[in-house]
Amino acid sequence: MNHWQITKYDPAFRDESGAYRKDEWIAYGDIGYAFDGVALTYEEYMRTEDCYVAAALAFLKESGAAPRVRVVDPELLYSHFALTNGMHAGGELLETIIRENLRSHIWCKLEALPDFYLHFGHDYYMFIGSSNDLAESVQHARRIGLFVEECVSPHWPGTF
Repeated sequence: MNHWQITKYDPAFRDESGAYRKDEWIAYGDIGYAFDGVALTYEEYMRTEDCYVAAALAFLKESGAAPRVRVVDPELLYSHFALTNGMHAGGELLETIIRENLRSHIWCKLEALPDFYLHFGHDYYMFIGSSNDLAESVQHARRIGLFVEECVSPHWPGTF
């Protein structure tokens, strides 16, 4: 299995322990607040969210998992969004689920096991695993400004 962490965070700002040391926004709720002297605008937030969605959809497409993705362990945090464990998610619904996860309105795992997973973490972290290499998607994510690092999802069985 190949495992990646996809983020907006430049690894150059991690210390020896892996902690990220640059002052950056971490959530949708940070819109309007300043980080390193620059206010996060809605437009900048959406530009970043759109990159995450594009990357996630590229990984799903290249993996061939998109038609088989299921919602796993859904939690409705700040949403009345209708999710049920095991439901299929595709097309526009899949994109909405990705965005709602990124905004911390819901939380769930998206999986097509044993071949693929898409998981979300705190502070705008996204984790992808695939039985395939998905080199084109890795390059696509990097081209659109995201950072791709090898990392197993904290939600993957046996990680912790």
